[in-house]
Parts: sequence; structure tokens; C-alpha cells
Amino acid sequence: MTSRMIMVKLCGWNDVLPKLPSHIQTHCENWDRNHHIKESVARVASKNEMLHELNKKVLLTLKGKNIGDPKNSQLNPQTG
Repeated sequence: MTSRMIMVKLCGWNDVLPKLPSHIQTHCENWDRNHHIKESVARVASKNEMLHELNKKVLLTLKGKNIGDPKNSQLNPQTG
């Protein structure tokens, strides 16, 4: 547990902001980066969900064709 986590737990400091200019700049850069990441994840969430559904359908289709079966002549040209 870091010292910041201990202070937040003991004192209830949820928003401890830096005071030195160099620390403020670093804090702002980190916040901006994290904010952009959160926006990007939210923006592509529906597309990710569609991709997961497509992957599930493809996996079920491939399982129905017995992809792992070496006797399957459609997928193994040596046996067909």
C-alpha cells in the first residue's frame, strides 16, 4: 500500500493535488492522457461488443465443422 493510499484511507483525501509547478504539469499530462484513454474506450465499446459477438459466432461455426478433426477432408488436403 502506497503512502498516498494510506493518506486517502486515513484522512479521506480523495483529491490530493500537487503544489509545485513541475508536479502540476506532470499531474495535468497524466490526467489528460488518462482522460483520452477513457474517452477512446467508451467510444469503441460498442464496436468491441460487436467484435466479441462475431468471434463467438465464428467459433461456433468452426466447432460445427470439426476444425480439430484430422479426418476432415475439407480442411486437410492430404486426406482429401
